[in-house]
Amino acid sequence: MKTLPLLLKKKRAQVWVETVGEPKVLLTLPLLLKKKRAQVWVETVIYTLIFLVMIGILMAFATPIIEKQKDKITIEKTINAMNDLDNNIFDVKVKGVGNTRESDFQIGRGNLIIDGASDKIVFEIDDSAYIYSEEYDRGGGRIVNIPGTNLKVLTVKNGDKHKITLTLDYENKMNITYSGEDVKKIFNAAPTAYRIISENTGLINENKTVNINIYDI
Repeated sequence: MKTLPLLLKKKRAQVWVETVGEPKVLLTLPLLLKKKRAQVWVETVIYTLIFLVMIGILMAFATPIIEKQKDKITIEKTINAMNDLDNNIFDVKVKGVGNTRESDFQIGRGNLIIDGASDKIVFEIDDSAYIYSEEYDRGGGRIVNIPGTNLKVLTVKNGDKHKITLTLDYENKMNITYSGEDVKKIFNAAPTAYRIISENTGLINENKTVNINIYDI
């Protein structure tokens, strides 16, 4: 027969064991939460990486298309600008000595060349993603007339890009000078439009060739 002190001692031991055992269950809760947070973080990183890869693939396909469209717009705007310049040149030729016309010429890409020695006005883009006219892989090309204008265009393969050349040829039609001289003037890309003046300065020889002097202000 157990005495009262032994029963009380056993009871206290049982309570102590039960009390000590409880924290083991409680301690697993923070661990579970921590594990859950770690899992959520890993999933977030994985989803982010997948998203970035998808964006990279999309940009790889979209970038060439965007570049091609941008160059197409640049070339088409330049054709319009050169056509306006050409109309002004013929206008001052007809109107007579002393007549002038002003043209606004925006160059976002490429170069505009006033070539007094060859009586030509040329626009060039060396690295166009857009093929404006027929080209040949071996680097050759065919000069094509642009309908409704006096412009001619030549497309030549240049590495993985294309060199586009737009030309207004005034040879045997009139004499072109820049600032009164038969020199070559190159206008580079600029944030603002160039103000180009075309002026009829009269006849220059016995063949009655009209001189059109071009300059910018």
